[in-house]
Amino acid sequence: MIRVVKIGGRPQGDPRLPAIIAERSARDGSKLVLVHGGGDEISALQSALGGSTDFVGGRRVTTEIVVEIARPDR
Repeated sequence: MIRVVKIGGRPQGDPRLPAIIAERSARDGSKLVLVHGGGDEISALQSALGGSTDFVGGRRVTTEIVVEIARPDR
């Protein structure tokens, strides 16, 4: 089995997290794909550029500016 786990926000900064994920993955024998969030970095860059970060119901409102910050290759 392959599991895809997205870790975002503050949990990705918890130093215990890698050991917890490794232990649980080893326990059930699953292969693991981790996807990390970059929200804190995007918020900081957006603020540095004079913008604001808006959330609705705990979710980031993705504007065209946020997309440009997150995907500079566009």
